[in-house]
Amino acid sequence: MSEASWPARIGRYEVLGRLGSGGMAEVLLCRLAGASGFERLVTLKRVLPALAQQAGFTSMFLDEARIVASIRHANVVQVFELLEEGGELCIVMEYLEGESLASLRTALASSGRALPPALACWIVAEAAAGVHAAHQLEVVHRDLSPQNVFLTYDGAVKLLDFGVAHARGRLTRTESGTIKGKLEYMSPEQAAGKALDARSDVFALGVVLWELLAGKSLFRRPSVLAIARAVAEEPVPPPSRLARGLPPELDAACLKALARPLGERHQTAAELRRELLAIASKLPGDVVPGPDALAPLMGELFAARVAEKRELVEKARAGGAVVVRPEPIDIEDEVEVRPTATSAVTRRSLRVPVAAALLAAAGVTAFVLWPREAPPALTPPVAVVVPLPQPPQPAPEPPPPPPEDVRLRVETLPAGARVELDGRAVGVTPLDVRVPKSEKAVKVVVKKAGYQELQSPLVPDVDQKLTLKLTAARRGAPKASKGPDPLNEKW
Repeated sequence: MSEASWPARIGRYEVLGRLGSGGMAEVLLCRLAGASGFERLVTLKRVLPALAQQAGFTSMFLDEARIVASIRHANVVQVFELLEEGGELCIVMEYLEGESLASLRTALASSGRALPPALACWIVAEAAAGVHAAHQLEVVHRDLSPQNVFLTYDGAVKLLDFGVAHARGRLTRTESGTIKGKLEYMSPEQAAGKALDARSDVFALGVVLWELLAGKSLFRRPSVLAIARAVAEEPVPPPSRLARGLPPELDAACLKALARPLGERHQTAAELRRELLAIASKLPGDVVPGPDALAPLMGELFAARVAEKRELVEKARAGGAVVVRPEPIDIEDEVEVRPTATSAVTRRSLRVPVAAALLAAAGVTAFVLWPREAPPALTPPVAVVVPLPQPPQPAPEPPPPPPEDVRLRVETLPAGARVELDGRAVGVTPLDVRVPKSEKAVKVVVKKAGYQELQSPLVPDVDQKLTLKLTAARRGAPKASKGPDPLNEKW
C-alpha cells in the first residue's frame, strides 16, 4: 500500500501511516486532536476493503472488538471504541511502543544472551494475569504465543489479538472440527478439536515459559505432521536439561503447566502466576523481576527501533505526516474441517496444511477444508492429494541425560560467609549450589572477616544441607580450623 492509498481521516481520527497488515485487516497509526492542544496517538484496526462487505469477516471482527473491550486489565491491550465510518468497521486501540516477545527472543539469540530466569517467570506471570482476566469473562484466548505477548519499552506486558478467542455470545460459531491458533502453541485438546477451557491457555503459557527458560523452541519440527505428534505425545524434558542451574521447583512448575492430563495441569492461569512469582522471588542473582528490569533490557536490545519510534511520535505530535515502515501482523483466518468421501483439499491459505496434518495424525484419510464464509473474490481452490498416514514409527532413542548432579545448601551462623569448593569460590551464605554427584569427598572452606576459617570434607552423593557455626577470631588464633562437626542433613 502506498502512502496515498490510505484515507486522510477516518471519523475523528487523522491517519498518519500504516503500522502493518495481515490477511484480513490492517493497522493504522492515527492521531486524535482536541481542544486546548489535546492529542492522543492511537492505533486503528480495520478490515481490508476487499473483505469489508463480507458478513462472515465482519462478524469475526465485531467479535474481537466486543471481547477485547470487555476485558479491562493492565495486561490486555485497551480498546477505546468501535468505529463505523463509510460502511467500514474499525477498532480503536491504545498505541503501544515496544516489541513482541518473539522479537525479544530473536534479539537475545542474536546477541548470544539468555533471559534471566526470574525475568522470564515474571513476563509469563504478567501474561497469565491478563489471561486470567479474560477467563473470568469466559473467554479462552486460543492463540497465546510469543507473537501475541507484547513488551513495551517501559517494561509493561500486554496481550494482543483475541481474533480467534472463544467466548460465550460470539456472533460467529466454531463448528466441530474447526482448528484455530498456532500449532506449536496449541494444547493437545485444542489440536484434537475438543472443547476448551482455561487450562488450554495454561498449556500455551507453559510452552512460552519453557522456551524462554531453555532458549529454544519446544515443539518445532521439520513438518506440521511431526509438530502435531510432538504436541500430542512426545515427552517434554525439563528446561534445566538445556539451561543448567534452574531450580527443581521451576522445572516442576513448567512441566505441570505442560501436563497433558487436564487434572494434572494448573487449573487456572492465576494459579500458575502465583507459583511463578513465588519461585522468581527466591531465584539467585541481581535481577529483581519487574518493569524496572525489563525496560533497560528492551532499551539495550532495541536501541535503534526505540529511537526510530520516538522520532515518529515527535513528527506526529508536531503535526507532520509520517510514513511508518510496515511490520507483519499476525491475523488468523478461520478454517473449517469437514469429513467427506473424497481425498481433495480445498485451501485458502497456508494454514490449511496444518489442519491437514492434524487430521492425518489422527488417522483421517479423506476430508475437505473450507474457508469460513470465504468471499467470492478469492482465488479458485487448489486441490492437493492427502497421503495416507504411515504406520507409527518407534520413537527415537532420547539423548543420554547430562551428568547427574546434587544440590548442596550451605548455611552459616552468622550468614554472609564466602564458600569455596575444592579451591573454587561458589558464593556467599546462605547458598544453594549444584555440584557433580560423586562418591569422592570435596573440600568445603568457609571464610568470613573476623571469624576463624572453617574447613569440612563433604561427599556429594545426595542432596544435602551443611550448617556451620563460625567462631570469632582471637588474636594469635590459627588461621584455619576444622572446628566442631558440622550439622550435615541429607535430603
